[in-house]
Amino acid sequence: MSICIDRAMHVGADQLRSVSASAKLDAALLLAKVLQQPRTYLICHPQQVLTGQQKTEFLQFIDRRCQQEPMAYILGYQEFWSLSLRCSPAALIPRPESELLVEVTINLPLYKQHQNNTSPHLLDLGTGTGALALAIAKEQPDWNITGVDNSPAAIDLAKWNRDQLKLHQVDFIMSNWFSALGVHAFDIILSNPPYIAAEDPHLANLIYEPQTALVAGDHGMADIEQIIRQAKNYLQPGGYLLLEHGYQQKLATARLLQQHGYQQIKQLKDMADNDRVSYGMMR
Repeated sequence: MSICIDRAMHVGADQLRSVSASAKLDAALLLAKVLQQPRTYLICHPQQVLTGQQKTEFLQFIDRRCQQEPMAYILGYQEFWSLSLRCSPAALIPRPESELLVEVTINLPLYKQHQNNTSPHLLDLGTGTGALALAIAKEQPDWNITGVDNSPAAIDLAKWNRDQLKLHQVDFIMSNWFSALGVHAFDIILSNPPYIAAEDPHLANLIYEPQTALVAGDHGMADIEQIIRQAKNYLQPGGYLLLEHGYQQKLATARLLQQHGYQQIKQLKDMADNDRVSYGMMR
């Protein structure tokens, strides 16, 4: 049976209401992807009849979303900062709360670099799609930026995003945290590392994303502790370490930063008023 755009929108939204708080928007985005048109096209052509192939593809997308597959994986992209980034199950989906890490980083007071007229060197640990590194590169085109990840598929994804965005000053390399870096000294090291405990019930809603990028030992603190401990060996004097963490990990993260000699420690909340970012300076 044939179906027009307007009817397809209603059918899709009805099926998605039990799994999505934005069922109508999800249906519109999925239909726009099938038609390879902007969403405004759906409004202007409500009576256009879908071909059999378009109808089949749309219903397949709706079924995938009903199985709670993230929209970013079905659509193949996610908006982050001012960028559109390709997404795949090879890497975590960039989330709005991580934009706080970008905002803080690009506004750091890098006195030494300004005095010496040199460009800061930044390292993004566990870069995934490259979201943090590329967003910062967009805002600070003169910075030297390296992103590392221990997943070859994630590195390929980050490089694809870099090339599409023409942010060629960013270098992406394979490394398990600092293992492949050799002797380097960075002005800024930042990371959105795995910080969810293996027993956390929220993992049930994240089954499509790579678990190695989500879950850490020691109740979610193992990777945070390793980065804090090792980063001081890769920071210039006056350099900063910035970390995203879970909303209940503020005190533990601050304690680790203090224990390892970081100073001027600050902690910030995201737009949902959750403790989200901690950072400190290494003298």
